[in-house]
Amino acid sequence: MSSSARLRRALLVVDMTVEQLDDIPLSERQRLLHAVSTLITSLDWDWIVDARLWIETHQTTSLAWLYPNVGIANTSGAELHESVRSLLNDKELTHIAKTHYSAFFENDLDEQFIRRVFDFLCFTSFSARTAIISQTGPARRHCQRACTCLPVTAST
Repeated sequence: MSSSARLRRALLVVDMTVEQLDDIPLSERQRLLHAVSTLITSLDWDWIVDARLWIETHQTTSLAWLYPNVGIANTSGAELHESVRSLLNDKELTHIAKTHYSAFFENDLDEQFIRRVFDFLCFTSFSARTAIISQTGPARRHCQRACTCLPVTAST
């Protein structure tokens, strides 16, 4: 790749829903949203993926048993947080329905990354556990040159 060639960049936004913010204290929530805002607006992203729990049938995942009131499809709590949505208004956004901890499990996200070839992948989440443990391995398979993972972590 020549030095003048622009890197292809993807941003994976994981579980940034209304209900994910419910238990985070206001000052921490404001800090997290500021960091996410900076990340989203700091680069020209070629693809942005909104991967969040979207459980339509409770039998499809054990998460429905563990967290029966989280990620229920078509509820206001499972929607992308308005502060994040407003940052993405003019950007192309692909929603991937998650039914497990990883955004790469039992959906076509892997195939979409294979088709779209990226040099740089950044993912972010309100939860360190979600961002680091569940996404790191699968995400690193999809970068040609480098993979940068920048979780936005809550202290709670």
